[in-house]
Amino acid sequence: EGIARELIFTADVIDAQEAYRIGLVNHVYPADTLLDEARKMAVKIAKKAPVAVKLSKAAINRGMQVDIDTALNVEADLFSI
Repeated sequence: EGIARELIFTADVIDAQEAYRIGLVNHVYPADTLLDEARKMAVKIAKKAPVAVKLSKAAINRGMQVDIDTALNVEADLFSI
């Protein structure tokens, strides 16, 4: 989070390899394979249970905004269905 804030505030430009090195992105692909790789990831996610994906996304989005105890409660609430 700190590095992302620094990049936002300074408007520094970094390349894909640096973004990968600092953990800002999970994968780096050559331009000629990027779309295929993105589709593979989309298909992989789409094959998962839609409700589980939706709840996981909600837990991550809500949990990032709060302290650890609240985040654990959010997760417990979402996954107690």
